[in-house]
Amino acid sequence: MKLFDKAVLKLTAIYSTILLIICVGFSAAFYGVANSEMNRPFPPNGVMIQRGFINTNAQIRDFMQRRDDSIRARLLIELIFINVGVLLAGAVASYFLAQYTLRPVKNAIEAESRFASDASHELRTPLAGMQMENEVLLRDKSTTNKDLRAGIQSNLEEIGKLRELTDRLLHLGKIDKPLLTNTNLAQVSQSAIKQLQSLATAKHIKISNQVKSINTLTDADTLHDILTALLDNAIKYSPAKSTITISANRQSINISDQGSGIAPDDLPHIFDRFYRADKARTTQGYGLGLSLAQNLAHKINAKIVAENIVDHGKIKGAKFTVKLTKGGTNE
Repeated sequence: MKLFDKAVLKLTAIYSTILLIICVGFSAAFYGVANSEMNRPFPPNGVMIQRGFINTNAQIRDFMQRRDDSIRARLLIELIFINVGVLLAGAVASYFLAQYTLRPVKNAIEAESRFASDASHELRTPLAGMQMENEVLLRDKSTTNKDLRAGIQSNLEEIGKLRELTDRLLHLGKIDKPLLTNTNLAQVSQSAIKQLQSLATAKHIKISNQVKSINTLTDADTLHDILTALLDNAIKYSPAKSTITISANRQSINISDQGSGIAPDDLPHIFDRFYRADKARTTQGYGLGLSLAQNLAHKINAKIVAENIVDHGKIKGAKFTVKLTKGGTNE
């Protein structure tokens, strides 16, 4: 039995036990009150009817006693059936309530399990390549110094990729939130563009910065990392000699490209860790850039939304919008 199923059953048992204790306690109190009322003594013989009592005798006393005993027995049986019914219905309700209560825990465990599995796979692939390449160099007796240098260079490249991957994994694992301050969006966007300008130039891609001098409440360093990740993604999926446009207002920043867009099946998953589209937007990478960007956005109370740019029924590119916290002043 899975850990989650055991937890659900355990929580169901706890809920059912609490419900049983409440029902039994209530039933015992109810039966006690009813029994005490039926055990009230009869008035003495000869009491006047005018005083609100009946004139009793031994036969009436005996009849009333038998009637009370019968009522007690029926009441006890009915309370038992009611408690059993409440317990069964409560157990079913407790099971679904336990599932609902533990669902976030289940989702978190499954997400962490997928994350560990995907991370292991991503780490294993470059390590296996490095191992195979080194083994080939060692077994080949005709290996020259030039071959060894080429092999070392290749290993260094893979090590660089592994370092990039581990750095991104560390970023994803951080839970601390930065302090939000008054930040100029034009300066942040220009800094992010400057960092990636060489990649854009290599593909003959123009980055059009239309962000004006706007101040808003956010964290400059975190927003810089978000824009860097989104611009890097846009450059990867943009064709040569195209244009990437970045614009902004006090509530959002938009990054648009002229690529092939995002497949409808991929759109709901592009912010998942290690997710890479298998069709139009497939490229090299670890599938962590957008996930990292979304993770960073949450830390500054922002959110990234992706959509396709559609013109006359045809996809003309993709647009990523960083929805910032409200507030700020325009300068």
